[in-house]
Amino acid sequence: MNGNDCSVCRKTESDALFDKRSQKNVNDYSSELFSLKSKALKIRKSVCDLDDVIGMIQASTQLQDQKIESLEAFCQKTEEFIADTVRIDEEAAAVINQSKEDFYNQYNYLRPDAEKSDWEAFWDNAAEWCAEHWKEIVTTVTIIIGAALAIAAVVTTGGAALVPLLSTLLTAIGVSAGTAMTAATIISFTVAAIAVGSTIGSSALNIIDTWGNIDNPTFNTWQSVLNWTSIISNGLYSAGNIYNSVKGVTPKEYLARQKAIENGKAGYSNLEAKHPKMKHKSGENFDGARKREILQENMRRNNGILRSDKTGKILEKPQKSVKGIKHPANEAQIDHIFPKAKGGMNSFSNAQVIEAFANRVKSDQLMFSDYMKYSIADVGSWNKAFCMGFYENVNGIVDFSFLYND
Repeated sequence: MNGNDCSVCRKTESDALFDKRSQKNVNDYSSELFSLKSKALKIRKSVCDLDDVIGMIQASTQLQDQKIESLEAFCQKTEEFIADTVRIDEEAAAVINQSKEDFYNQYNYLRPDAEKSDWEAFWDNAAEWCAEHWKEIVTTVTIIIGAALAIAAVVTTGGAALVPLLSTLLTAIGVSAGTAMTAATIISFTVAAIAVGSTIGSSALNIIDTWGNIDNPTFNTWQSVLNWTSIISNGLYSAGNIYNSVKGVTPKEYLARQKAIENGKAGYSNLEAKHPKMKHKSGENFDGARKREILQENMRRNNGILRSDKTGKILEKPQKSVKGIKHPANEAQIDHIFPKAKGGMNSFSNAQVIEAFANRVKSDQLMFSDYMKYSIADVGSWNKAFCMGFYENVNGIVDFSFLYND
């Protein structure tokens, strides 16, 4: 309800205009009577006696004045009535609109489209569209999540997830450690690149097919090729992550260990030139100066981390011996490669950094190779392996569903 649309208001406003026109007519008539009276008074009685006429004119003038007063009072009352009508109409409209808004706030689904704001209409249309295309939306979200998980598995492992598994397999069939590492790294990075590229490509085509239901031989062939490539490459890459989870070693840590082992093979003879005045003796311990130099060189080679020259595992920094306190099994100790008890010298070239436990077991043995056995074992997780395998192959499941539907 609106005051401007009120029929009563329109009628009273029309009446007010009529009253004003009537008042103007009366005023005009009164003015004419006054003019007529003035002209009649100018006529001499000797010519014509107009006293009766003048009296009639005067009486008529008085009557017109009374009409003017009545009309003015009526106009005032009319204006007051119109103002009251408009005020009441506006107050009623406000109450009705508020009641209507309260009702629609409580029962919004009953609000007619004409009463909705642009924002409400947008959300209603969006909800209707989602309800109509919920299958496509769910499929698209699943594709995106699967692709994101597969790509994240590659990115977070730096593309090297297959290196530990392939290196182990290659060395098991007789390939040298260096060659196996190089080949495994190349293969792993290649599979990772193919997995990421095919995942992006297959996901894009699958989303297009979801919404467009494409029936084009060329498109469908590319879609099939990319889906198969994604399934195979991500499956292979996930095998590496599963293996690493079971073994409890990340690809990054595996590569760091292999680098440390290679560095250990080089020995510390390079420090001889740095300290030409140091005199080495047979059967002597490594003194503090030699130990500091060897440990610092080890950390320099391994990016600031102290690692075993034989296993590549991270070691604890040596602590001063305190009675009653046991040193950790993986504390770094500097061992004589050729045993001190058999005349081994305390030279840099005869030094290696290994775990304290392995050093105690090795003792004065000349042929010792069980360094890994006496290092702290890595802790794997079958639960993590299962999760890694599942997360990385969600995309493969989606890709296979499109192959099956085709």
